[in-house]
Amino acid sequence: MEFQDKVVFLTGSGGGIGLAIAQALIQQNASVAMIDVKAQPDDLPEGPGQFLYLKCDLTNDEMVKAAVQTTIEHFGAIHHLVNGAGVLWFEKDKSGLEIDLSVWDQVFDINLKSMVHTTRHVVPHMRVAVAVLWFTFRPFSACAVMPRRKMPIKPQRPVS
Repeated sequence: MEFQDKVVFLTGSGGGIGLAIAQALIQQNASVAMIDVKAQPDDLPEGPGQFLYLKCDLTNDEMVKAAVQTTIEHFGAIHHLVNGAGVLWFEKDKSGLEIDLSVWDQVFDINLKSMVHTTRHVVPHMRVAVAVLWFTFRPFSACAVMPRRKMPIKPQRPVS
């Protein structure tokens, strides 16, 4: 896949697999909106691609909406979505019989509900052109190609 002149909205990019994906995309000349609740990591590579790091709580719909808008204002478009954010709290995760329900709610808000927030706010921008939607979530991944939308949509300014 070519990433020249493409913008990727990448959640969970403050560390682990998300950071590795961001590094690979930047090396492949993508423009990457790196979204995470953590502070910006120090070990980001030099281009040829570029990045915008946004600290954002993905469980907060208004913060997600603002991060998407900032990405559009900065890069002009969003072509790809990678929902890479997720938690696995070994010290808190227990069986369904023992888990504290407030922990259960937090895990579902971070691992599932955040995907709904990002998808609702990012996909309308991706529909401007053919785009690829990536979902990553433990323990599965899926990819779907989104066809060009037939209904008229206000065009976005091109990525410069």
